[in-house]
Amino acid sequence: MIQVTTSHYQTVSELLNDVVTIISMNDVLNVVSYSFDTGFATFVKGWDSIREDDRGLLWEHLVLDTLRTVVDDHHLHYWRDKSGREVDFVIKGGRRQADAIECKINPDHFDPAHLTVFRSLYPEGRNYVLSPNIKTSYQRRYAKLQVRFISVNQISELKCP
Repeated sequence: MIQVTTSHYQTVSELLNDVVTIISMNDVLNVVSYSFDTGFATFVKGWDSIREDDRGLLWEHLVLDTLRTVVDDHHLHYWRDKSGREVDFVIKGGRRQADAIECKINPDHFDPAHLTVFRSLYPEGRNYVLSPNIKTSYQRRYAKLQVRFISVNQISELKCP
């Protein structure tokens, strides 16, 4: 149990300022909240140890923290449709431009299905898979979908167009 006293108020206040809410880009109101302290995120989730399945969620938190260094918050969104398909992050550019980012611990586990649906609705923009396990960036084509696989070292490519 956490006990908050007056001396802890500033620390708790600062911590709450590090939780960011991202609003969905579509007509369905969806809100996702991220914390930039992955230790805090694991505590809130009640995790005593990190399972393999938990690594993806923590990776998304770290990616968002890094994205915020190159993208203005008001350009940063995520996308989810009524069927539950989602794209982890969307950088809204010009009027019709939207770059899509999927976060994958293992880039070999990327499935283009959700990104294909997103691109059917928002056809203009670049597509990325961001992974900590990529040494050299590369591209793959999935039918009409071109996807660039990059590491965190190439995140500066993701600036608003």
